[in-house]
Amino acid sequence: PGPTAAARAALWDEIRLLMPPRLVVPPRRLDALLRQALSYQEERCAHYNRASPWDDLMADCHASADESLPQTTVHVLEDHADEVWYLQFSHDGRRLASASKDKTVIVWSVSLESASVRLVLRGHTESVAFVAWSPDDTRLLSCANDRTVRLWDTTTGEELQEFVGHADSVTAAVWLDDGARFISGGLDKQLILWRVGSHAPLAQWTGERIHDLAAGRGVLVTSAPERKIRVYALPEREEIGVLTEPEPCTSLCLSNDSRHLLVNISSESRAEVHLWDIREQRVVQRYQGHKQARYVIRSVFGGVRESYVACGSEDSLVYIWNRHSGALLCHLAGHAGTINSVAWNPVVSCMLASASDDNTIRVWAPQTYARSLPRRAPAPPPCSATSSAIAAA
Repeated sequence: PGPTAAARAALWDEIRLLMPPRLVVPPRRLDALLRQALSYQEERCAHYNRASPWDDLMADCHASADESLPQTTVHVLEDHADEVWYLQFSHDGRRLASASKDKTVIVWSVSLESASVRLVLRGHTESVAFVAWSPDDTRLLSCANDRTVRLWDTTTGEELQEFVGHADSVTAAVWLDDGARFISGGLDKQLILWRVGSHAPLAQWTGERIHDLAAGRGVLVTSAPERKIRVYALPEREEIGVLTEPEPCTSLCLSNDSRHLLVNISSESRAEVHLWDIREQRVVQRYQGHKQARYVIRSVFGGVRESYVACGSEDSLVYIWNRHSGALLCHLAGHAGTINSVAWNPVVSCMLASASDDNTIRVWAPQTYARSLPRRAPAPPPCSATSSAIAAA
């Protein structure tokens, strides 16, 4: 028998020491190059949105928009009585929470096949601007113009706690990883750290009026109308960076790895969504075509690998770009008013939801999937969830 694998490896190590470093091929170099080539093809394919990576070395990566991009309305949700300002999917992708000017939050059960009201959360006395699911999806925060944050049980609809501490509208809130604490921000220039179950703030600091918050993997990001985006380290709350924009920034969206940040820029002449590299503190991509001059418009990452960017617009269209190239892939028509917020399902990678001033929410899916859905008769009006807290409100 020939030499063992260990003997061959030892011989190679001896030879490598005698060769110039530039001539030595690192171990598994070919495998690494092939993987890089496949990853490059995925990034260059504008419509690749599959869970499995591209692994065909004999053909270029390809996928059609009809099978990967949400372009067709599969549900229209019409239970809000006024403008819908914000919406967010639960982490398991099965529910959607929406915040409205009608002072309510609605929790919907949503799939590609069906959508229905699960809970109607009443208690706020002014318009609701924001919602945030807890890390385990069992609770929901809502922020409103009545200067309060409220905590809800997402199974029963019961109001668990009211947090009072802001002196003006509360615009956003973000959970910390432990699921027991969260940070709220408002137009009163206050950031407040709360613990669920405690009525007194754990910490409070004053800065600028807060338009939006984003948090993840040890960082907190805030946006203010003063065109400054501040980055803080958590849990120390130490400022570690300031990103400056030329125009007012209205909303933020942090990537799953907390490396990149979407920032919506409001401008009469040319609205843009900027993609920032937080570590390098520079804009690495710009997305254009939508309209944003007067209202808060939000954008999100989407797709299996967050390879898309979606955004609402004041021209009643949803815009979708390729994250890496910045190319506009499509715009979705159907709403009859400004689209304030969009949400991409974190589990069903081809599902997108949009919220509009026309009082409706639309759920979108790829054309090939939408054509395969059976035609359904209109469903009867769903009933609101009942609980002592909702009834009392």
